[in-house]
Amino acid sequence: MLTSIVIATYNRRELLAHTLPSVLAQNYPPERYEVVLVVDGSTDGTAEYVRSLNPSCALEVIEQDNRGPAAARNAGIAASSGDLVLFLDDDIRCEPRLLQEHAEGHAAEDGVLVHGALFLAPESPRTLAACATGAWYEQHNAEVAAAGGLRPDRNVYLNANSSVAKSVLEDLGGFDESVPFPREDFELGLRIWKAGIPLRYRPEAMAYEVFSKPSRQFVRADAVGQAQADVVICRKHPDYRSHSALAPHDPPTMLDTALRRAFHRLPRGVERMLDPGVEVSERLIDLSPVRRLGLRLLAVQRRIVFERAASAATGSARAFEHAFDRKLAVLLYHRVGPAIPGLHPALTVSPTDFERQVAWLRRRGYRGIRPSQWQDWLEGRGTLPRKPVLFTFDDGYAEIVEHALPVLRRHGFGALVFVVTGMLGEAMSWDAEGRAVDGPPLMSADEVAHLAREGVDFGAHGRTHRDLTELSENELDDEVRGSHADLEQITGGPVACFAYPFGRYDDRVHKSVSSTYDLAFTTERGVNGLATPPHLLRRSGVGPTDSLLDIEWRARNGHVPLRRTRDFLRIRARAQAFRGGPAKRPWSSPARGG
Repeated sequence: MLTSIVIATYNRRELLAHTLPSVLAQNYPPERYEVVLVVDGSTDGTAEYVRSLNPSCALEVIEQDNRGPAAARNAGIAASSGDLVLFLDDDIRCEPRLLQEHAEGHAAEDGVLVHGALFLAPESPRTLAACATGAWYEQHNAEVAAAGGLRPDRNVYLNANSSVAKSVLEDLGGFDESVPFPREDFELGLRIWKAGIPLRYRPEAMAYEVFSKPSRQFVRADAVGQAQADVVICRKHPDYRSHSALAPHDPPTMLDTALRRAFHRLPRGVERMLDPGVEVSERLIDLSPVRRLGLRLLAVQRRIVFERAASAATGSARAFEHAFDRKLAVLLYHRVGPAIPGLHPALTVSPTDFERQVAWLRRRGYRGIRPSQWQDWLEGRGTLPRKPVLFTFDDGYAEIVEHALPVLRRHGFGALVFVVTGMLGEAMSWDAEGRAVDGPPLMSADEVAHLAREGVDFGAHGRTHRDLTELSENELDDEVRGSHADLEQITGGPVACFAYPFGRYDDRVHKSVSSTYDLAFTTERGVNGLATPPHLLRRSGVGPTDSLLDIEWRARNGHVPLRRTRDFLRIRARAQAFRGGPAKRPWSSPARGG
């Protein structure tokens, strides 16, 4: 089997003189590999230098006008004669056994992509950018080792040390020349993975990048190219959006959101204010504290440039927020109705309080969405309001038909109701700890069917509201898939959502739910963003003591700060009042009357 090593280069004659000999001197039969070097418009004598070499393997030089790395690699693929194509960059120095390791990887398993290990070459110029790149390689290799292989959403880079069958590259059309450098290789890696080609990591196939880019280029040109490319890739591969660097951190925080939006609106060139600090740090790079400071400054510069370039590539800062930076608050209610003696009080919100909460959110600019709108936005379809909120109701109490749904309709909000399909029309028979109780009635199947026709969204909550983590495989399947089938039959339509009973799940439960539903909801606090796993969506539980300010916090950040402290103060005040002592007035918001 013949292997073709494809290398694209542009004006790097001196660097190539250092790295190319390691490619031409592989411990591999020279008749079994060739090197195809594409000179992409170089003007520094690269082609003349390469043609002056006399290697034992075949060496072909292709010259073309400067068209970019993707076009250069495509030209190399077209000119290659091998069954396998191994991609290397012009700054990659190889171990002598590199090609042998790739060949053994393909011999062990046919029809795979083999990716080798990458490291920073010790002879790289000592710059902050080189240090940052070396740290990235260490993290990359550690992630791959910890995951037991490549993750297609994070670390399939084809330009530096990857090999795959030429037929696969031809079938997929090679590199997409519309994807900006330096991410065109990653985009092809996504397509290879989606085509069903297994990805195999071979750590013994070692190569080293001789990193020679100055820190200024690393900050400016590379960060801009990555941002532009990620926008293009997200449009082409919407399922990659949540894994992209364009997605906010998960969980999304108010601080991260504020920083991103500030970076998007900073004037062009503001990152240059940090140049003096970076330059001084680079001169004193051997001093560990100074080096760490310089790396932080470099990271801030790169972040500013990346975020601003992402806004420009999307169209504007506002367009970027619409596309990538929405936060969804999901409010969790159980009962809305009058209090019932003996029932856990935290499960009930009075109709009066509920009306005030819904009206307050409407006045504060929040707008209701349906779960399908969130799913569409995750997949790159449609838009969301600036402050979206989703009202959810667990267990499907009959009282919400009278006390909650009309209020939501009046104020323009929808509802997602999770029902226990095996107990419809019966009385609620469990409490928050799973103990048997004699509770209020649940909706009937006829009510569910009628409300579904009127536009209320329904999701499954199991068949019998059991703790799924304690069930056998057959019982788990009955609760998860069985409730899905029940609800589809009742509503006459698809069922996309599930809520974990008692909020409890483990890896086994998560896998079962993920294979059955599009979205699943926990009881973990917080808001949701583009990077939030769709089957681990967070919700903020609303209780009977929530003030309007609490509701604002839940809708904005998914939890109420200092809530436990405030509850403790309330309990202490009540206890003191009960004992007849002087009660200290607990903190309360003006919304509760203070």
